[in-house]
Amino acid sequence: MTRRHAILFSVLSACSKEGFFMITFDYDFLTTAVPREVRMYLSLINGHKNRQTVYEMNSYILEKMARSAKLQSVAATNRNLCISVSDMRIRDLVEDSTEPRSMEEKEILGYRSCLDKIQENQEKSPFSHETILRMYNCLFQRSPVIYPDKLRVLENLCAAYNRARENRAACPLILDIQFVRDFICMKPFDSGNGRVSRILLNFLLKRDGYFIGTYISLESLIEKTKDCYSDMLRSCSSTWQKSADDSWGFVRYMLGIILSAYREIENKAEYIPGTRRQFSGY
Repeated sequence: MTRRHAILFSVLSACSKEGFFMITFDYDFLTTAVPREVRMYLSLINGHKNRQTVYEMNSYILEKMARSAKLQSVAATNRNLCISVSDMRIRDLVEDSTEPRSMEEKEILGYRSCLDKIQENQEKSPFSHETILRMYNCLFQRSPVIYPDKLRVLENLCAAYNRARENRAACPLILDIQFVRDFICMKPFDSGNGRVSRILLNFLLKRDGYFIGTYISLESLIEKTKDCYSDMLRSCSSTWQKSADDSWGFVRYMLGIILSAYREIENKAEYIPGTRRQFSGY
């Protein structure tokens, strides 16, 4: 039996340059036939989240871990783009001890600024395509180039995501990852989609109470498995608009990254003198 697909095609108009058809989205399929491996990942991850798998550390240690994660995230993103800026130079930029000399360095600062805003934002403000446009503007210090048809598809994507959340149509974590996958596949902007997608992932996870990206760099963990990540993206891009598309591969991959992050923070905390594990309702 063919798995119900996330994408329901409605050919309304096409982008003259790319033949990009208007698409509507339906996330109801995420509520049925969730693969066993995905359920296992969710159980392990939510186990960490629900019992507050944190350690009682002093604020200095937590702040140091957050700064380190931010630096690793910026550096990993930089290396992924093959930008010739040294790690030492990136450190100086992230720590505000120098001024940017080029457009690439300004974009490095933009990525850091986006991470700063995610960490500082404590409110669950309404989420829409405008949220993503603001992310792009913060990242690149300019408005994105986006064709009208793709803008409408992005609006449809965000609307479907919000409907699914309101209807509790799926586990929030799976929905977040599926949304990021659809964003990557539709490539709404002329450039920078990969960086925006990673910022988007951090944003959505924190919004749903998964704060792990504040202390462990998800970008760095993705970089360590970059071949698998690249293969996954190629597979997603080539099958996204086909009825045979299987979105669960990307979901499994990202759940594995998130679980690795939780395990990493536990391993680090075990070796920090004076820390004490806090069991909440477990």
